Amino acid sequence: MLSRSLSNKLPGFKYSVLDYYYALGDRINNATKYGFKVGKIACCGNGEYKGTTVEEDMMEKRHQTTHTHPDEYVLFDDGHTTMRTDRQLAELLWNGKPNITGPYNLKQRTL
Repeated sequence: MLSRSLSNKLPGFKYSVLDYYYALGDRINNATKYGFKVGKIACCGNGEYKGTTVEEDMMEKRHQTTHTHPDEYVLFDDGHTTMRTDRQLAELLWNGKPNITGPYNLKQRTL
């Protein structure tokens, strides 16, 4: 890993890595644990979480519901998370435990 190699060569160099796929997957599979109503449905797009194209979505009530209350959803479409999810993931990068964010989180790096 390049980061590990650089930390050996550069005194004082520290890096942070967020286990993004684990953190996001946990929210998708356990949405209510993180304060979401829905983890496995997207409101727009297409893909695994049954999103639809924007044109199809315009005809569905679900489109209006998810855009009215986006904080209830983990996913916006098949490739993008909602702002609430992004904030939770950013907080993990800032202050996450070593099993999710390591070898340092960003808060530790600034101390």
